[in-house]
Amino acid sequence: MKKITFLLLMIFMMSISYGNNYTTADKIKILKQFQQFQKSVEKNDKSKILSYISFPAEMNFKKINRENFLKHYDNADKYYNLKYLDKIEIDTQKVENTFTYNKEINDTLYEFNLEMYAKFISRKNTDDSDFYKLISTKDDVFLVSVYEYDDQASSGVYYIFKLQNDKLKLIEIVPQIEYSML
Repeated sequence: MKKITFLLLMIFMMSISYGNNYTTADKIKILKQFQQFQKSVEKNDKSKILSYISFPAEMNFKKINRENFLKHYDNADKYYNLKYLDKIEIDTQKVENTFTYNKEINDTLYEFNLEMYAKFISRKNTDDSDFYKLISTKDDVFLVSVYEYDDQASSGVYYIFKLQNDKLKLIEIVPQIEYSML
């Protein structure tokens, strides 16, 4: 009886320590749903975009509801703007790779470089453990980073996604530190 109790306790402790570990099937599901999300962003289909967000979401270190998100989104607030998320190319067959996108952008106002990456983040990976100090969840997540820089300054945003009931949900937007390159 003691062995069974000990075994059950070990299983319970492992589930707390490692949270939600994504299987390969989960990762493929996430990537396919992220591609659908990208199409919504590309078409600026707000109703579909909203279906991918888990409200109230943690955005810019505060809880935000659907109406506040739309207000900021319509005003092109950089922390809520999903503008470049449709640019990164996702390969649903290479789930362990980091997906990257680097491009020089010529906007009507100025020229800048855009760096993006997407990857799966896990608490069980010690390289990722510091990242969990920035975000509110302790589960495994799908992270998309968008980073803009030019000769003067740089800034970026982390978009944190996770599976909730087999649906991909944006749960958090975290601004990256801005700094001057002067």
